[in-house]
Amino acid sequence: MKITVNKEIFLRAINTTDSIVSSKNINTILSNCLFNINKNKIEIIATDNEIAIKTQIDASTDEKLSFLTNGKYLYNVIKELPDEDITFTIDKSTEESFTINIKSSGVKGNYKFYGANSGEFPQIPSINNENSVIIEQAVFKDMIKKVIYAAATDTIKPVFNSI
Repeated sequence: MKITVNKEIFLRAINTTDSIVSSKNINTILSNCLFNINKNKIEIIATDNEIAIKTQIDASTDEKLSFLTNGKYLYNVIKELPDEDITFTIDKSTEESFTINIKSSGVKGNYKFYGANSGEFPQIPSINNENSVIIEQAVFKDMIKKVIYAAATDTIKPVFNSI
């Protein structure tokens, strides 16, 4: 399976989702990002079992596949590649493992990652948009800035650490 994606868009998506992955996870599955590849879309999901982040980007692919791999390592390799489209070749070695080869036309060489089957990754609950409110990002950010100073920083009463 081949996937072609824009480097900058892919880096932003991985950086966003992988930001909640803790390096001290007891469950090794949670130290990975889930990649759901559908027709011309890549969905990247990360969770720490309390918070989950899901992002979706456009890509050039025609197959469907899901796998897990370490987002931090992937990000660190891809950020060093030239600013052009990146091609991933994914080989399903066995039912449990995947080989992910990364190639960029400006670089002589291949990068190889190993991925795992996505079967044990926790299911992310779907969100009901029935009672949702749409707020512009800049307005929401400004709202948070105006009240964040009042949040406590100690752990005596965790309820006061929130806004």
